[in-house]
Amino acid sequence: MDSLPGAAEAGERLKQTSLRDFGPPQEDERRGPAYRLAILPQEAPLPGLYKYALTLIGLAAYGPGEKVAWWVSFTYKGESCELAHQKFGLRLYLRTEAPEEERGKTLAQVAKQLRSSMRTVEADSGRRTGDARQGRRDGGQSAPVASACLRVLPRTCR
Repeated sequence: MDSLPGAAEAGERLKQTSLRDFGPPQEDERRGPAYRLAILPQEAPLPGLYKYALTLIGLAAYGPGEKVAWWVSFTYKGESCELAHQKFGLRLYLRTEAPEEERGKTLAQVAKQLRSSMRTVEADSGRRTGDARQGRRDGGQSAPVASACLRVLPRTCR
């Protein structure tokens, strides 16, 4: 992914801001029960951008697999997580022994930080295409920027 102009700078910005609590997966990543959060299509209209953001910070993406387009394993504040684009949508998995209330908060926080990383990815992609319209800053939709992202991203990210 670093072959795209500006990708290294965007990755560093993500590591320092919205994805600062994300890290590489642990060796013993299969400990504890797994809990799932479905990310709605309205929250992630371009799931490939989530994959792209995670690969910008150095995480490996895998796939395709059976009924899975791609997945990325990572840790969030020491807890094992996985983001997967599956047949029926984008899913976030958390493996933890934490109580129900705490794991719900953790899943929500991971999803929130992933969503906030989209501003950096969209702005970076918009700058590269010369199509960085106002987007969310002027109250509009991010569709113009999203279409610019589709023109820039390699086919494997979509």
